[in-house]
Amino acid sequence: MGALLSKCTCTCTNELPVATAEDPTEASEQGETSKGKDVELPLSSKLGSEKPEIDLYSTSLAETLNSFRHQERFVDFNIKAHGKDFPVHKNVLAASCKFFRDLFKVSEAAVCYELPNVEPSAVEDVLNFLYTGKCTLGQQKAASALRVADILGIRDLREALERYLSLVKDTSTCDTTAIQEEFFACREESILKTLMEFWVEGLFCDLTLTTSCGRVIPVHKNILAAVSCYFQGLFRSDMKEVHENNVDFGIINETVVSELLNFVYSGKFPSLLTT
Repeated sequence: MGALLSKCTCTCTNELPVATAEDPTEASEQGETSKGKDVELPLSSKLGSEKPEIDLYSTSLAETLNSFRHQERFVDFNIKAHGKDFPVHKNVLAASCKFFRDLFKVSEAAVCYELPNVEPSAVEDVLNFLYTGKCTLGQQKAASALRVADILGIRDLREALERYLSLVKDTSTCDTTAIQEEFFACREESILKTLMEFWVEGLFCDLTLTTSCGRVIPVHKNILAAVSCYFQGLFRSDMKEVHENNVDFGIINETVVSELLNFVYSGKFPSLLTT
């Protein structure tokens, strides 16, 4: 069973951001802008978590899913902007953005959405935020990202960008055009929770697991591959499971399969392993 839960650590090379404990309203009031100095405008405070292992798990999962997006692995939807394609994952977009969640409810078979009159680079920045809860922008790119955030109704990012642009506009004593600001929000745990709800409800699933008693469980390929080297290797192979979109777990007890999936979608260690 250890092989099923082995985490692939080579799929993501992005470094995790250092969280700041400042309150976002205090940051906007007290932040000082000077040439070569960033203005800290965090979207959410994180003074310390009661569940650090889940925070680490959800952050790692988010980073790996974003790396899958860049590699165009397990993608099932496409966003277009000025002729540029952005392959993405429906389940991640729906978990992170109400705009896409509502879009997919109306049209489950939708495979593409075009964003009108927006810069492709701004779309990439916003997608990074939707996947990982962070993005780094300068003044000019922040204005473009604000338009995308406004179209998609991403309230937390939109409000932070508005605060940042307002602060920069009010600062007339120095040149702020070259400043790169990191915007981040503690979204990962919320996204993980929503992805688990999708799994329970069978939404956006593209694979099934068949247990020893014949029970068929819908799951998400990108989530399993992000957590387990076993599944990542399986999906890269030419085995029949890849083409049939079903993996037979007949030799594994159904309770064990359920516990493993609960861990995959929650980051909480199975009771079978802790008792």
